[in-house]
Amino acid sequence: MAGDRLLVTGPDGLRSLAMSDGEQTAVERAFEGWPENEAPTRVLVSGGALFLAFADGTVLSAHVP
Repeated sequence: MAGDRLLVTGPDGLRSLAMSDGEQTAVERAFEGWPENEAPTRVLVSGGALFLAFADGTVLSAHVP
């Protein structure tokens, strides 16, 4: 969870859903550098930043959608 949103990750990207009604608040997308067909193994949200770690050692960061 990030504030009033639920972040859902999978091998094809990330979705942000409103906790109040489940409405999708960000389009599903994979970030540049996202390993093909890989879901993150760890997700960390700190402040307005999102960090995604993958099994191959890739770590991506972005603003929380």
